[in-house]
Amino acid sequence: MVSQCGKKKNTTGVVWDKIIYYNFEQKKARGMRRAIILSKRESAKNIGNQHASVPTSHPKRTRRKPEDILHCPYCDALVWHSENCGRDPQTGNPLYTICCQQGRVKLLPVRQPPPVLEKLQDESSFRNNIRVYNSILAFTSIGAKIDHTVTSGSGPPTFRIQGQNYHRIGSLIPTSGNPPKFLQLYIVDTSNEVSNRIQSLQRTPTSGPLQEGIVKQLIDMLDSSNHLCQIFRKARDQYETAGAKEFTIRLVANQGKGRQYDMPNTNEVAGLIVGDLSTTTGYKDYPLLFPYGEYGFHTEIPYVVAEGRQRKKSFISIREYYAYQIQTRLKEGKTIIKSGRLLHQYVVDAYTAIEAERLRWNKNNQEQLRADLYNNVCDAVCKGDTEARVHGKRVIIPSSFTGSPRYMIEKYHDAMAICRTYGNPDLFITMTANPNWKEINDHLEACGGGSGNDRPDIECRVFKMKLEQMLEDFKKGTFFKPYIALLHTIEFQKRGLPHAHMLIWLDGASRIPTTNEVDAIISAELPHKENDQQGFELVEKHMMHGPSHINMEWCNRTNAVKYLFKYITKGVDKATIVIEKGPEA
Repeated sequence: MVSQCGKKKNTTGVVWDKIIYYNFEQKKARGMRRAIILSKRESAKNIGNQHASVPTSHPKRTRRKPEDILHCPYCDALVWHSENCGRDPQTGNPLYTICCQQGRVKLLPVRQPPPVLEKLQDESSFRNNIRVYNSILAFTSIGAKIDHTVTSGSGPPTFRIQGQNYHRIGSLIPTSGNPPKFLQLYIVDTSNEVSNRIQSLQRTPTSGPLQEGIVKQLIDMLDSSNHLCQIFRKARDQYETAGAKEFTIRLVANQGKGRQYDMPNTNEVAGLIVGDLSTTTGYKDYPLLFPYGEYGFHTEIPYVVAEGRQRKKSFISIREYYAYQIQTRLKEGKTIIKSGRLLHQYVVDAYTAIEAERLRWNKNNQEQLRADLYNNVCDAVCKGDTEARVHGKRVIIPSSFTGSPRYMIEKYHDAMAICRTYGNPDLFITMTANPNWKEINDHLEACGGGSGNDRPDIECRVFKMKLEQMLEDFKKGTFFKPYIALLHTIEFQKRGLPHAHMLIWLDGASRIPTTNEVDAIISAELPHKENDQQGFELVEKHMMHGPSHINMEWCNRTNAVKYLFKYITKGVDKATIVIEKGPEA
C-alpha cells in the first residue's frame, strides 16, 4: 500500500522511502558512469582518427641518421646527430656536451667581421698568407720554436711548435739602432708604417711579396675597430708631440686593502705588472681573429646554472672556453672558423694553453695525487736521500695525464694483459681520415664553403664519428665474426690527419687459420666493374695510387702489440744533437 505522502509500507508498518531513494541514486550513478565510459570511447576514436593534429606532451621522435647535421638546442652550434650524449627527458631533444656542456657554457656571440676583413677572407691569396699578415699586425710575438719542416711542401697545411709556448711584449719604443717591430710599429715612425711592417718579417723568394694595399686596408680597419689599437695610437700621439719622457715609479701604501698591498720591508729586486694578466691567447696575439679587440679567456667566467640544478664548479675551464669558441654558428660571425691557416696556429696555441693548465694543476695538487707514494720518491727516502736541496723538488705526473710516461706504460701493460688472456690478435686494421668525406663537405657547405684542410677540428670530429661507427659494426659482427677483445690507438700523421690502429681478437677464430678463412675477410683484388660499380670506384679512389684509408692485415703475432702500444705511444719525436765549435773566421 502507498500512503498519501507516497511512502510505501509493508504489513509491519516499516517505511521504505529511504531504500527507494538509495536505489534511485545507485541507478543514476550507474547511468552516469556508463555515459562517461561511452564518451571516453568516442573521444578515443576521434583522437585515433585525428592524432596528427592533436598535440601531445611527448612529441614523436624523428628517426635521425648519424651523419645528419643538427643545431644544438642551447647554443645553436652545428653538430652531428651521432655526437649526442643522450636525450632531454622532457622534450626528447638530443643533448650535446661538445659545444656548450648542455647550456652551462655561454659566451658573448661572435660579432660579424668588418667588411674589409670579410671580403679578404674570400680571397685565396689572402688566406694563403693570413698568418703573415696577422704576425705583422700582432701586438705580441710568439715565443715557441716553430717547426718549419712541416710548414711547406705537399699535403694539408700544418702548424707545429716545440717547447713551451708564450707571447712576448717588449718596450713601447725600440732601443737605439734597432728597427721597430710588433707593438712598437703602432707608435714609432707611423708615417712609414706600411713599409716598416712588410720589412719586419723576412720572406723567401718562393713565398712572394705581401701586398701593400692589403696591409694599408688592415691597418685602417684596426684603427677604426680595435680598441687596443686605439689606445696605442694615443701613445703615439703623445710620443710625437711631447717625445719620450723619463718617469720614476714610487710605491704608495694603501691601508685597508689587504695584505697584497703591504709595503716591502727590505730592499729587493721586484717586477711591477700593470693591469690584469689573467687573460690568455686572444686579442693581443691575433688581431685578425679578434678585430674588435675582444678579451680572451680568464678564470672567472661563470657557468650558466639552470634553476634546480647545482654545479660543483662555479667557473668554466679553459678547455670548455675554447671548445665553445671554435664551433660553427650560422647566426654569428665566422671570423675564427674562416681563417684557414691562422686557425691552425690559434688551435695549437689554445691546445698548449690547455696542456699547460693541466700540468699546473698536477703540480699544485701533488698531495691529492698522493705523489709521495710513487716508487722513485720512496726509494730515495729509503736510501737516506731526504735532503730536498740535493735532489730538488720532483713533480709526479700520474698515469691519468694523457701522454705522460706513466700513461704510456699503463696502456702497454693493459695490452699485454689482454694478450695473455686471449692469445695473439687476429686482425690489425688501420683507418685514416679522409678530408673529402661527405660529412665534412656538408658542414663546410652549410657554413659558406671552403676546404676540409682549413678546418682540422671538423676533420677530427668526423674521424671520431666514423671510428666509433666502425667499432660498433665490429662489435655487431657486420663484416666478420664479433670480437671478444679490441684495442685501438689514435695518432696524427706528420701532415696532420689522424689515423687509428686497431688490434682485434675474433670470437671463435682459429689459431691456425686456413687460406679460405683469411680470404673470407681480406681481399686484395678489384671488385667487378659492372657487377659492383660502387665498390670498384671506392677501391680505385681510396686504395690505389696513394695512401689507403682502411688497411687490414692478418697478424696473429704479438709484435703488433709492441707496435701498437710501445712504438706508437713512445711519446713525441726526439733527437740527440752535438754542438761543435765552427771554423774560425
